[in-house]
Amino acid sequence: MSELSSSPQRVSLSERLQSVTESLAATRTPAEVFNIVLHPALQALSAVAGVVLLVNDTGDGLQVAATQGYATGKQTLWQNGSLNDLAPTGDALRRREALYFEHQAALTAAYPDLNAPPVWVEVVATAVVPMLLDDQALGVIVLVFTEPHDFTPEERRFLQTLAGQCALALDRLHLATQLRQQTRELQIRAETLTAFVALTEAVGTATDLDVLILRATQVIQAVLPELSVAYY
Repeated sequence: MSELSSSPQRVSLSERLQSVTESLAATRTPAEVFNIVLHPALQALSAVAGVVLLVNDTGDGLQVAATQGYATGKQTLWQNGSLNDLAPTGDALRRREALYFEHQAALTAAYPDLNAPPVWVEVVATAVVPMLLDDQALGVIVLVFTEPHDFTPEERRFLQTLAGQCALALDRLHLATQLRQQTRELQIRAETLTAFVALTEAVGTATDLDVLILRATQVIQAVLPELSVAYY
């Protein structure tokens, strides 16, 4: 009986994950990734709000990258901060494991000194799920509930898989950006070489000063495309 009653929930979560996988394949920006990941997470678990925090460039802190469920400009419990702060977000990353607090007392007991600014959404239950890529910590996904919530094993697997998909999508975008930069650098090098060869040939054959200046200008622009060159 229990197996039959739990089957629709598993199918529902599985279908959501499949939809997320298909949607993430077409994303072009981190903002699109965060929206695709947060929306089904909130819907599937009936959470009222969600936050994505990413590890900053120096690797010693977290920055809010996206939110859902919060009114524009409203304060959230989960803010930019140091990874050394005594907070569940930092602990989830250090321990490389998701943290679940099914009621407010559980969060307060675990983090009695957690600084809580006045918030628009009251935090009762909380899920803090790290985004990991080959054990590298990229950030965390936080879901907020205004009522106690029993996180079932299926829901926990769903959230951890969702976090993994988010990490993979962000890595794909990062690699794509690197590839575009490398392609552009190779293009600039090729243009520079072509312009330099043309200048060398002009120096050996041309007697017209304007031609030599033109070839020299082409070399400069190939090396420094953002520079405006003029000759008077």
